[in-house]
Amino acid sequence: MASEFARALDKGRGRLRETVEAARVEGVGALYLAARNGHLEVCRYLVEELGMDVNAFKRTYNLFGIYGMTPLFQAISYSSVKCVKLLVEAGADINSDCILTALRGSINGDNSMTECLNFLLEAVAKQNVTDDDEHVDERKIAYLKSLGSEAFEKKEYCFASLFYSKAIDLDPDDATLFSNRSLCWLRLGDGEKALQDALKCREMRPDWPKACY
Repeated sequence: MASEFARALDKGRGRLRETVEAARVEGVGALYLAARNGHLEVCRYLVEELGMDVNAFKRTYNLFGIYGMTPLFQAISYSSVKCVKLLVEAGADINSDCILTALRGSINGDNSMTECLNFLLEAVAKQNVTDDDEHVDERKIAYLKSLGSEAFEKKEYCFASLFYSKAIDLDPDDATLFSNRSLCWLRLGDGEKALQDALKCREMRPDWPKACY
């Protein structure tokens, strides 16, 4: 059906990709719409048959300014798990916004978001490595730590705490993670949670000065 629709749009000119890429519904392109609505076969046709750019970046405006949107981000935002997997396997870039969106949905109890998150972390951990399973969890934790540090530097303490929390789920014995999250809670004005994490850190590393801020 997708191929028939594309040919109808093209009207026999032989420029299927250009025609479909130019088509818009309220300013949104075909791959964004297919990813957002979970239309796997349409996504597959657009990516595999027409060769559309999985990392096409759309500048979008909202009340808070300008932000970017990719087909992968759209698929994650609407819990389109199969489309997420297809886009990543086709080379879609996984950035911190993608991870954060899936993480927040997962925390809110969305099982599809949890599946997206686990797949994304697995994909990031296996990038540019040959030992598929060895040390994968370690790479996931390191990646989440880096996202937490990056968010903290931007003073996005709530986001940083989410990244550290997911890392703690994977490695509950890392005192550094509790220390880092404690500081996030402190900056967010939540003294009780900051103290809980500080005490947990002190329990694991009693002689470490950074256990309590």
